[in-house]
Amino acid sequence: MVFESVVEFLKNLDPSVYSALASLTPLGELRAGIPIALASGHRLWDAFWLCTIANMLVIPIAFFFFDKFHNYFIRFKRYERLFERYVTKVRKKGEKWVEKYGAPGLILFVAIPIPGSGAYTGCLAAWIFNVNRKHAYISIMVGVTIAGLLVTAIAAGIVKGLF
Repeated sequence: MVFESVVEFLKNLDPSVYSALASLTPLGELRAGIPIALASGHRLWDAFWLCTIANMLVIPIAFFFFDKFHNYFIRFKRYERLFERYVTKVRKKGEKWVEKYGAPGLILFVAIPIPGSGAYTGCLAAWIFNVNRKHAYISIMVGVTIAGLLVTAIAAGIVKGLF
């Protein structure tokens, strides 16, 4: 009964909401949101701005989590194991960009739209490597914008080829 209610609710959502929500997910981010927006009929720049702005909302949410809730959750073994595994990967990837170049490196780290990079990972890298918060916000926003442009260009070609 609950499952059917959830499915019915999701069927009635506007495609803009799907696109924005996909852009907010850690696994999807812009790589999911923009193609969904384009496939559902959004114009190119509308898809870009909708999903890019939605993905930028991740920045304050992630930093708020790291600052306020991380110390509470780290007490739980399951969270600690998952977090340490993720931190190890991010530290390894981030060393060559963020630790070495700081905020400009963070832009490049976030701008490359591949799995394991993006706003969430950029926030964690900035937090791990103690990048000045103001510089981190700006760098991640610039990186998200560049990634959005790249994903939009790629998705526009793919989506037009499919339909």
